[in-house]
This record gives sequence, C-alpha cells and structure tokens, in this order.
Amino acid sequence: MTVQLLKLSRLMRFHAGGLLLSALAILALATFALRLITGRGLLGHWLGFLTAGSSRDVTSVALFTRRLADLLDADLTLPSALRLASAGSRRGTLRRAAQRLATYEERPPTEHSGSPPTRGLPATLTAAIAAGGPQQKPNTILLRELAEMYAQWVQQRFDRSAGLAGPLLIWATGLVVGFVVLALFVPLVDLINGLTG
Repeated sequence: MTVQLLKLSRLMRFHAGGLLLSALAILALATFALRLITGRGLLGHWLGFLTAGSSRDVTSVALFTRRLADLLDADLTLPSALRLASAGSRRGTLRRAAQRLATYEERPPTEHSGSPPTRGLPATLTAAIAAGGPQQKPNTILLRELAEMYAQWVQQRFDRSAGLAGPLLIWATGLVVGFVVLALFVPLVDLINGLTG
C-alpha cells in the first residue's frame, strides 16, 4: 500500500498535467458512452427487468404525457398530437415508439392488423391512450393524472438517492482515509518489529 501511495504521490507531483488530462479524457469517454447507451435505450432493453427504466426515461415519459394531454385539449387529432409531443422528447426510443403509434393511428380501421405497435411506451401510457376506444381521443384528465404519477415516481427515486448519497460519501471518505493511515502506519510497525526482533 505504501509503495502504491508513493507512486501516486510521485505521479501527482511530477506529471500533474498528464494526470489531469487523462482524468478528463476518461470522464469525457464515460459521459459519451453513457449518453450513447441511454440515448438508444439499450439500458432499458438490457436491464429493464431490474430498473424499470432510468429516472431520465420516466421524466421523459412524464413530459411526453403532459404534452400529449395539452395538445389533445387543443383539439388536435391523436396522430398529430403524438407526433408533436414526441418531437420535443430527447429520448430516441420514446420518439420512435410515438411515431410508430401515430402512423398506425393515421391508417383507417380497416387496415389495422393486430394490436397497435406500443413497444417502447410504458404499458400504463398505452392503456390510457387506448382507453377511449378505436378512433377516439384519449381522456386528457387520465393522461394528466398519469403524468403526475410519473413525476411523483421520479421524485421518490430522487429522494431515495439523495438519502443514500450521504452515507455512501462517508464510507468512501473513510476508505480513503483508512488506506492512507494504513499505508503510513504499516511501515512504522514493520520497522519497530525489525529493530526489536
């Protein structure tokens, strides 16, 4: 531990610029990779059974649902409202799913084959959209309540995360301080044992 601490100290002392540039490059690559993965909805496909979507996904759905209700209240047709509401979404999966559903709803009922394409949309939202029946506008009150439910879900997740942040930071600080103390203390104990033994 002491040797590793001395190497880190030497690196910080003589190569601070390179260390800083390396840390910034790693941070930029990690941010890019995370945006790429979440933007394409890969985490939802891979870990959806564990996470039920990230908080950013749920926030996007809440905003989309609220916009959809506002546009339907403005007397737009369902396909037009779906297209306009999805245009403001930053989540590619949600945008593509809403566009597919809008295209399906634009066709006459005689051309509908099977159930509507709802992959990429939460089941509760698709149920609220389909609640009015075929060729009917969804109930905007129900959509607003659903958007409020999604917003409360995100707030609960944030409250839980904020509650965990403090203890996790204390543990991380304790581990760093413990590592430094042991790295300084172990050589002294070895030296004293070598002199007395």
